[in-house]
Amino acid sequence: PKVPRCRSRASRWPPGIEEPAGTWAMWLRRPGLLACAVALCALRPAVAERIHAVGDADDRPQRLVRFNTSSSPADRPDLELLRDRVKRGLIRRILAFVPFRYQVASCHRCNSVTLWGPDGPRHVLHGHTAEITGIRFFPLGDRVLTWSEDGSAIVWDASTGSQLSRHEQGGAVSRGRVFPSGDRIVTCGKESPCIIWRLGPAEKVATLSDASASKIEVFPSGKSLVTWGLEWATIWSAETGEASCVLRGHTLNIDVAAVFPKSDKIVTGGFDNRAIIWNASSCMVLRELEHSDWVVALAILEGGGAVATVTGDGRTTVWDAVSGRVMRTLVDPTSRRSEFVSGFQAFPQGDLLATYNMREATIWNTSSGVALHRLFASPRAVHGMDIAPAGEIVATCGGGRVIVWNAASGQRSHELRERSANGRRSTNGAPEACIVKVGWGGALDPHGF
Repeated sequence: PKVPRCRSRASRWPPGIEEPAGTWAMWLRRPGLLACAVALCALRPAVAERIHAVGDADDRPQRLVRFNTSSSPADRPDLELLRDRVKRGLIRRILAFVPFRYQVASCHRCNSVTLWGPDGPRHVLHGHTAEITGIRFFPLGDRVLTWSEDGSAIVWDASTGSQLSRHEQGGAVSRGRVFPSGDRIVTCGKESPCIIWRLGPAEKVATLSDASASKIEVFPSGKSLVTWGLEWATIWSAETGEASCVLRGHTLNIDVAAVFPKSDKIVTGGFDNRAIIWNASSCMVLRELEHSDWVVALAILEGGGAVATVTGDGRTTVWDAVSGRVMRTLVDPTSRRSEFVSGFQAFPQGDLLATYNMREATIWNTSSGVALHRLFASPRAVHGMDIAPAGEIVATCGGGRVIVWNAASGQRSHELRERSANGRRSTNGAPEACIVKVGWGGALDPHGF
């Protein structure tokens, strides 16, 4: 009988070099798999930024199939939104094995910004001559935008702390925003019109004609803008700077507004004790949400399925964005009137919300109305807050320091103290305000969180 021949696979390694064995050999023998892993690590911040505003899919599948059989379209869930949440939830779980890295920027009523690493300041950004009024990270965390009362907005390199470009507004800058593509910014002045800038050489793309608008937001598509300041809000084309729609419905000035993710809807809140949900394409009112006091803050929850509002009397309410009914009122029985909610922010994970007052920050589950964690810094030491793009950490500032919290456990991760601030107080005796922002630090950044 014929003796079967043993076919041996030719070695991929040069003669004289022994082929590696073990766990690392799996990666070295499969260069395609290794290339995919490297690309995944490099692209993770970009992919996660795209899914940031949409939210995570629910871990309980029974909630995903609980549909309403009502014949009214307003009572049925948005199936496209549901599919979108599931898809992004799967993406988040696939990317879960790559560790996130973050960086924190803060400013305690001064003309410089501190970029923090886990062991202390990495860079101090000096360039403004008056108080800084806002900080914004670019989508990938490689650059930082700051704006100030000196009438300028500056783009910085986050890795080196160097100034990349300077944009003169012509008056105190009240608001700045970065386009999702990262190639343009928009700034608004307190007494000057909003300007769209192209980065690189400081070049004006368009100047919006409404000089009364002091606040602005960019739509997730990057094709439109919304500005407000008086009793109306205006939708603008980001390419031409022309007004495409004027939203009139409030009887007093609009104070806050928020854009729905992956939708043409926006919500505005004003001093007339109302929040209005609009269709930005048709300029039509979809829902009016009546409140007991003026609307202080707005946030979009569950990828656009719910809206959270805070009113001047400190009440936090969660509304159904389709029907306009009240879903939940978040009440803290331990808080006093002087400690009512002064601001909040939605997590990218579905129905989580973080609120803060002068004493502490609280992470809520808006579906059950339960306070999951209380982040207590010290008395009268929380005056600003921000959440990481993927929701793992929460940063609070006040009293001349920044505290980074683990959102899952509610425990402190880092405490960063500004040497120049030291908890100074303003002329009226109250602690000075502060700004804190969390951005991507890049998977290869050793100073990220």
